[in-house]
Amino acid sequence: MPGLKIIHLNVQSMSNKLDSLELFLKHEKPDIFCVCEHHSHPLTRKLTNLAGYRLASIFCRTKKIRGELQYFLDKVLAAGKLT
Repeated sequence: MPGLKIIHLNVQSMSNKLDSLELFLKHEKPDIFCVCEHHSHPLTRKLTNLAGYRLASIFCRTKKIRGELQYFLDKVLAAGKLT
């Protein structure tokens, strides 16, 4: 099995960068993609959809703003279909 490709980005607001992020992911093809400081609203953060990826985990501070994390898994990896 080849190694996992993991990419971490500090995006400082994700909603206005979704198209750019999808192009980046299509080119880089990471297995795991982590974004910090996504600034997503609590009611919409679970609706973030990146083509080919599944939202795996979210962390948001409860007392302070910023510092949030979202982890996305490649849909093949998320489905457990590794060979």
